[in-house]
Parts: sequence; structure tokens; C-alpha cells
Amino acid sequence: MSRPSRHHLVGGLVVALAAATVSPSSASSHHDRHGRDGARLLARATLSADYQAPGPPSGALATPANGRQGPFPGQVIPGFSAAIDNRDGTFWAQPDNGFGAKGNSADFLLRLYLVEPHWKTARGGPGAVEVLRHVTLSDPRHEIPFPIVNETTRDRQLTGDDLDIESVQRGRDGSFWIGDEFGPFIVHVDAQGRVLSAPV
Repeated sequence: MSRPSRHHLVGGLVVALAAATVSPSSASSHHDRHGRDGARLLARATLSADYQAPGPPSGALATPANGRQGPFPGQVIPGFSAAIDNRDGTFWAQPDNGFGAKGNSADFLLRLYLVEPHWKTARGGPGAVEVLRHVTLSDPRHEIPFPIVNETTRDRQLTGDDLDIESVQRGRDGSFWIGDEFGPFIVHVDAQGRVLSAPV
């Protein structure tokens, strides 16, 4: 899959990855003017709220906001609920269920995005997030025990009407364990995003 073009706007979505740049030693050694320990923001990177990832149109039923009205020509990234540091400058970053509710998120595909922040620090830098590729969650083996939006399709890709994903951890085998708040469930998917077993 080719990389989508990079673009970003000042005032776009601030990616919640900056905390990864604060080391325990720097956080514990810094004191504010009242003598309290505190963390300092060392770097930041943003991704435009208008970013369009490849995929089918999304947001047909989303409520207009901030001058934006769906449907959008691709898959928007409205924010990240969770991220995994790959220790190589990249992160697996996970949006939640889309547009805030089951009823308006049936065209929002649940994904993990591999992103590379190009940090802005006190010394400069672009402060942009590059989206490298993505993995779309799917249930081709019919492990999910309830009807999903794409029930009758071959790939059975999962949407924000099916699950509301909020957290993620990676197993040693490269699979992902994803926390959902609709069930609530824990969903285990392989490295390609395919559900491996019934949600717990």
C-alpha cells in the first residue's frame, strides 16, 4: 500500500504521544516554582483533523462540527485513544469508534495506524505526524457472536457501530489485545487485525 500524502495544520489534532518523550529521570528531577515535582513537555507533533486515510467514504451520519460536514471522501482520523511505542520512532496508534456513537459510526472502519511523529522541540523541528500504513480490524472467521455491520461481506471489516475500541496492548507474537467499551469486551486480533477468538 502506498503512503498517503502528509499534510498538517497548526491547530490540528495534537497526538497524545508527547508523554513518551518524558523520561522518568527528567520528570522526577524537575520542580516547578513551588518546589513540586512535575513533568515537562519536551516535544510535540500534530496530525490535521482534516487528514483523510485511504478507504471508503465515512461520516455520512456524523453531526456537522467545526465547519466540517460528512460524508468525507476517505477514512478520517478523529483522534487517538491509545498508542504503543515501537521503540524505533514509530507508534501503533488507535482511534476509537469514530464519530461518538454507534448510530453515526457504521461507515467508520476500526483500525490501527502505524505513525511516525517528527517532533517539534525547543530547538525546532516540523512537529508533524506521518501516517505510514494501517491495519483494519476484521472478523473473517465469524468469531464475534453478534451481527456486525458488514455481516454478509467476505472480509467482515469492523466498524464503530460494532465495537468502541479504547485501549490496546501488543503480545509478544505481534498480535493485539484491544479493550472495547460497548461490551465491555477484550478482543484479540492477529497482526493483520483479524479477530482470533470470541470477545471476552
